[in-house]
Parts: sequence; structure tokens; C-alpha cells
Amino acid sequence: MARKKIRPPQGGTLWEGTSSAMILERLGVLTDEVSERFEEALDWIQAQGLKHVELSVIDGVNFAELSDEVAQEVRRKVEARGLFVSALASPLFKCKLDPSRE
Repeated sequence: MARKKIRPPQGGTLWEGTSSAMILERLGVLTDEVSERFEEALDWIQAQGLKHVELSVIDGVNFAELSDEVAQEVRRKVEARGLFVSALASPLFKCKLDPSRE
């Protein structure tokens, strides 16, 4: 049986019956890789028809350093666009493997 092409809401072409459609449903995008401005990144992600965001740096501040109040505002902005936080990209183990190398 031949597979049928489908057009997802954000454009492009997927093949019906493949995992491509599922990937777009589950794909999380690091907001600070889209834009340094958090709300601009959220708007772009929403416009692409994606559903999940990954948080690392919010308007120049690592999410681990956000106050509770700012973290609640971040959540409100994400949810207001119908998006979900799929991951927190922690800098916990970010280090130089060889300290002698700069």
C-alpha cells in the first residue's frame, strides 16, 4: 500500500504512517537557541506548530538562577501559548574536561 503525503499545520511534507508526525508532536526546542528574547522564541515555536519547549537561559539568565516569581511568570508565558515545558537544560555538569585547556 502506498503511503500518502500529508501537510502538517506548520508546512512541509510528512508521510502518513511514519513517525515523522509523532516527532513534531514531541519535539522540544531550546528557547535560547531560537532567540535570546524569551517571548520572541515562544512566539516562533508556537508559529511553527510545535508544542514543547526546553528551558536553559531566559532573557540572559540561567533558569536555575530565576526567582520563584520569575519562574512562575515563565510558566505563565509558556502555558498562555498552549505550549509545554519538556525539559530543563541544566548547566549542572557543564565543565572543561581538561582544565589545562582554555
